Amino acid sequence: MNCDIIYLLTSDVTPEERFAIHREYDTEKHYSFCFTNEEMDSHCKLVIRRSRFLKKQCMKYGLPYYETAWSRTMIFEKIIQTLEEKRTE
Repeated sequence: MNCDIIYLLTSDVTPEERFAIHREYDTEKHYSFCFTNEEMDSHCKLVIRRSRFLKKQCMKYGLPYYETAWSRTMIFEKIIQTLEEKRTE
Protein backbone atom coordinates (compact mmCIF):
# COMPACT_ATOMS: atom_id res chain seq x y z
CA MET A 1 0.00 0.00 0.00
CA ASN A 2 1.27 3.45 -0.90
CA CYS A 3 0.32 6.57 0.92
CA ASP A 4 1.29 10.20 0.66
CA ILE A 5 1.80 12.41 3.65
CA ILE A 6 1.54 16.15 3.28
CA TYR A 7 1.76 18.82 5.92
CA LEU A 8 -0.82 21.60 6.11
CA LEU A 9 0.78 24.54 7.87
CA THR A 10 0.18 28.15 8.76
CA SER A 11 3.75 29.22 9.37
CA ASP A 12 3.73 32.33 7.18
CA VAL A 13 1.32 34.31 9.36
CA THR A 14 1.62 35.91 12.75
CA PRO A 15 -0.36 34.65 15.74
CA GLU A 16 -2.46 37.80 15.45
CA GLU A 17 -3.28 37.06 11.80
CA ARG A 18 -4.14 33.47 12.69
CA PHE A 19 -6.42 34.76 15.46
CA ALA A 20 -8.22 37.06 13.02
CA ILE A 21 -8.65 34.22 10.50
CA HIS A 22 -10.17 31.99 13.18
CA ARG A 23 -12.59 34.63 14.34
CA GLU A 24 -13.63 35.51 10.79
CA TYR A 25 -14.35 31.96 9.64
CA ASP A 26 -15.24 30.01 12.79
CA THR A 27 -18.72 28.61 13.01
CA GLU A 28 -20.32 26.48 15.70
CA LYS A 29 -19.00 23.44 13.81
CA HIS A 30 -15.35 24.40 14.43
CA TYR A 31 -13.40 23.17 17.42
CA SER A 32 -12.29 26.68 18.33
CA PHE A 33 -15.69 28.36 18.16
CA CYS A 34 -16.18 28.53 21.93
CA PHE A 35 -12.62 29.56 22.79
CA THR A 36 -12.30 32.73 24.81
CA ASN A 37 -10.04 35.40 23.34
CA GLU A 38 -7.33 34.39 25.82
CA GLU A 39 -7.63 30.70 24.87
CA MET A 40 -7.61 31.59 21.17
CA ASP A 41 -4.54 33.79 21.61
CA SER A 42 -2.66 30.99 23.37
CA HIS A 43 -3.83 28.43 20.81
CA CYS A 44 -2.76 30.58 17.85
CA LYS A 45 0.69 31.17 19.31
CA LEU A 46 1.15 27.42 19.80
CA VAL A 47 -0.08 26.57 16.29
CA ILE A 48 2.24 29.10 14.66
CA ARG A 49 5.22 27.93 16.70
CA ARG A 50 4.56 24.28 15.75
CA SER A 51 3.92 25.17 12.11
CA ARG A 52 7.21 27.03 11.84
CA PHE A 53 9.06 24.10 13.37
CA LEU A 54 7.37 21.63 11.01
CA LYS A 55 8.10 23.83 7.99
CA LYS A 56 11.81 23.77 8.85
CA GLN A 57 11.70 19.99 9.19
CA CYS A 58 9.83 19.60 5.89
CA MET A 59 12.38 21.77 4.12
CA LYS A 60 15.27 19.91 5.75
CA TYR A 61 13.97 16.47 4.74
CA GLY A 62 12.26 17.38 1.46
CA LEU A 63 8.75 16.64 2.69
CA PRO A 64 5.73 18.20 0.99
CA TYR A 65 3.96 20.96 2.85
CA TYR A 66 1.38 23.57 1.99
CA GLU A 67 0.64 26.92 3.56
CA THR A 68 -3.09 27.04 4.22
CA ALA A 69 -3.65 30.36 5.96
CA TRP A 70 -4.56 32.15 2.72
CA SER A 71 -6.24 31.00 -0.51
CA ARG A 72 -7.34 27.70 0.99
CA THR A 73 -9.62 26.72 -1.87
CA MET A 74 -6.82 27.19 -4.39
CA ILE A 75 -4.34 25.33 -2.17
CA PHE A 76 -6.68 22.37 -1.65
CA GLU A 77 -7.37 22.18 -5.39
CA LYS A 78 -3.60 22.12 -5.99
CA ILE A 79 -3.18 19.32 -3.44
CA ILE A 80 -5.92 17.25 -5.07
CA GLN A 81 -4.41 17.82 -8.52
CA THR A 82 -0.95 16.79 -7.29
CA LEU A 83 -2.29 13.63 -5.66
CA GLU A 84 -4.28 12.72 -8.77
CA GLU A 85 -1.20 13.18 -10.95
CA LYS A 86 0.83 10.91 -8.64
CA ARG A 87 -1.90 8.28 -8.76
CA THR A 88 -1.81 8.13 -12.57
CA GLU A 89 1.99 7.81 -12.80
